[in-house]
Amino acid sequence: MLWVRSRPRLVPRVLGEVTVGAGLTPHQRVLIEKWKRGTAAALGVPVEAIREDVAEKWLINWMRALVKPEYWRAVGLE
Repeated sequence: MLWVRSRPRLVPRVLGEVTVGAGLTPHQRVLIEKWKRGTAAALGVPVEAIREDVAEKWLINWMRALVKPEYWRAVGLE
């Protein structure tokens, strides 16, 4: 993980390009809202302070990290 942090320009290549907001399912929207609420509570800020684009990228990148590439189409990552 230190390698990725020390070379931020390589992150898009490692994690893949992210299309923000395109075709998110209602279940994915629910996950984003839960993440935003939890992150806001942990930081002590209102939910409105959490950036929507970052929350969507978080969801897409974690889905890519957790789901095998052969199943990406099934979960809407391709």
